[in-house]
Amino acid sequence: MFFGLELDRRLRATGSTVASVVVHPGGALDSLTPSRPPVHVPTLGTRLCGAPAGVLLQGKHAGAWPAVRAVLDPEVRGGQLWGPRVFGLRGRPRTEPVWAHLTDTAVAARLWDMSGALTGSACI
Repeated sequence: MFFGLELDRRLRATGSTVASVVVHPGGALDSLTPSRPPVHVPTLGTRLCGAPAGVLLQGKHAGAWPAVRAVLDPEVRGGQLWGPRVFGLRGRPRTEPVWAHLTDTAVAARLWDMSGALTGSACI
């Protein structure tokens, strides 16, 4: 998340029209994902084991909603954090306040610089 927010800051600093948006899927379990033969066919046992978690969590299909919304919604802005509506675990996507520890630009810049040094790439 630090990396995505730092990317957005750097893109804006260069005048780019590209945005970086941070998303998270919430609690997305395979056992709660609907069957899609032949790609995904959960067994009865898998579905039963996942049923109690369905109170708080969701399937992977719903976990993808925040990312899809971030890509397609024209109201989405760079530097935003998107996740599920209900306790950040399940439900329709919404913007969330960026968590306080993620606003530390010094940590984000250090992570960015270290990532570039470790991968041998210097971008933006």
